[in-house]
Amino acid sequence: MGRRVEGKGKPCGQLYTNRRPQLSPVRFVAACENGHIMDFPWTEWAHKKSDRTCDTGPGDLYLYSTPAAGLAGVRVGCVKCGLSNSMAGAFRKDMLAEIFGPRCPGLRPWLGPSAHEDCMKIPQTIQRGASNAYFAKVVSSILIPPYSARIRQTLDRSDVWEEILSLPLVNGKAHERFLRAKAKNLGLDPDGFIQAVQERLEAENEGAGNLQDVTEERYRHDEYTAYLGPRPPQQERNDFDKRSIDASEYGTPFANLFENVVLVRKLRETRVLTGFSRIVPPEALDGPPAQLSVSAKVWLPGFSVRGEGIFLQFRRDALDKWKVDVQVQERVNKIVNRLADMNQERGIAARFLSPETLLVHTFSHLLIRQLAFECGYDSSSLRERLYVSSAPNAEMAGLLLYTASGDSEGTLGGLVRQGEPGRLEATIQAGMRNASICSSDPLCIESDGQGLYSLNLAACHACSLLPETSCEEGNLLLDRGLIVGTPENPKLGFFSGII
Repeated sequence: MGRRVEGKGKPCGQLYTNRRPQLSPVRFVAACENGHIMDFPWTEWAHKKSDRTCDTGPGDLYLYSTPAAGLAGVRVGCVKCGLSNSMAGAFRKDMLAEIFGPRCPGLRPWLGPSAHEDCMKIPQTIQRGASNAYFAKVVSSILIPPYSARIRQTLDRSDVWEEILSLPLVNGKAHERFLRAKAKNLGLDPDGFIQAVQERLEAENEGAGNLQDVTEERYRHDEYTAYLGPRPPQQERNDFDKRSIDASEYGTPFANLFENVVLVRKLRETRVLTGFSRIVPPEALDGPPAQLSVSAKVWLPGFSVRGEGIFLQFRRDALDKWKVDVQVQERVNKIVNRLADMNQERGIAARFLSPETLLVHTFSHLLIRQLAFECGYDSSSLRERLYVSSAPNAEMAGLLLYTASGDSEGTLGGLVRQGEPGRLEATIQAGMRNASICSSDPLCIESDGQGLYSLNLAACHACSLLPETSCEEGNLLLDRGLIVGTPENPKLGFFSGII
């Protein structure tokens, strides 16, 4: 599209090279929720108010500004026939259905010109650099035993496993002589290597290697039990190492609220891009996110980062005693009802939200802010991982605060050192005291709803919110009142006794 003031003057292609103005991409595009994106229909929009059609070519359309305010001052015109139209109304929902009809062209230019697909979503007009132009669907996982063992990681290498699969089986088992030689070359224990290969072969034959039926809750429970389980052997501590400390070593007030503290000296997190969406986040889609390739691949783009962390396990009896309070339930129900309304409006499956979830999540934010203040970490380099569930076979109440930012910050033991007895309890107490007063009080503590869909109560940028990369819930589902209490009921908070 040309960009000439009201269409006057020659097109850029007809000017001398040294007199051509600098071009910039047009800031308006059309996209749909399924990830398709395309040029805005400029020709149709310019002639929208007329029954006439115009066979426009290069240099026939132009975009210019007028003194009118907002989108009404941005107009697209046609030099050939003289018609023009402002961009006012272009961002209205389903407005482009008048041009595209009840379906989307399904264009996927990042996969090639012929990678279009059928789509029943109506495209929407968005700005090219808008925040809703791209939502990544990223899945993360902490490497835990037995998957952190060297033998397991070696078998995960495609070159090693494909070489093993290429050999014929002997009596239904892998070739033992070859495996012993392979283990010796890789510096692994031969007997352990042979056993791991055989177990993996049997699992693949039985279909147990398919993880599609494993829920996120079950997946996190495995991580939860790994923190509370035995320490890995000395030779298997390269990617996961921890030290468990009983809460009694931190003193009585601390032990009344927490059951265990685990100092995770080494951890490895893997983050994988599984898809993306536009217009709305992937969680709000009524189907799978947009694919990253034309055909399914056996791999996904991802990366691993190493760090350290502190794992805290809450006392179940303390949680049960706290959550039965009527005022606690009233505050929690406000957020529960608003979350249900939002999910219903967006067409998302209902989600169970417990008082423990709000408590652990808010406490995580407050502790991260205090750790960043005391230890000198940048708050964006600290992340949370929540482990909360009331399921009979996967009951959890804990959180992991860890550094896994991909750089050298926080990887030399600083966070683990802060979790030692004599330090952690003082940090938590200071964090809870600082959280009892917000610079936005009394507006913050008395708020009936803040943030998207009012899914936060007493939580704002001055007291509780974190960088988006640090939070698993998009800075939602927070309430400082459940932590430190309210002016009307100071004892409402779970941590009111230590303030």
